[in-house]
Amino acid sequence: MKARFMILALALGACAGAPGPGDAGYEYNLNGSYVGDVSADDGSFFAATFELETLPGGSVVGTMSITDPIAIVGDVTGTIIGAEAALDMTYEISDQNCGGSFTGSAVIDAGGDSAAGSLDVVEDSCGGGPTAITVTLGR
Repeated sequence: MKARFMILALALGACAGAPGPGDAGYEYNLNGSYVGDVSADDGSFFAATFELETLPGGSVVGTMSITDPIAIVGDVTGTIIGAEAALDMTYEISDQNCGGSFTGSAVIDAGGDSAAGSLDVVEDSCGGGPTAITVTLGR
């Protein structure tokens, strides 16, 4: 009986496999504070702060904040698959009473300490802004 239990335990352990997105130890999770460089195709550049969390199953949630040259706040959602994150980002410029959204993807470096990618504008109620941005995140 004891031998059967040990075989069952070994078999179950082998099925567990490597951690997946959102699991502790997954090397491409995005968790914590990041400093980001956001450059737009209209030539504008912003320094941003991102607070991100990868949930079990690989869903990403978080916030984005830019303070200079204008205050911009937003929400980030997405999904991690392998070493890539599909991302959606909404933003609001309260001083101008407008906002919009971007969608795109980023490649995550092993360890989750940095990522880079590009996002395209889906909606822009501010008018005349960029049509795409490039985002680079780091610690």
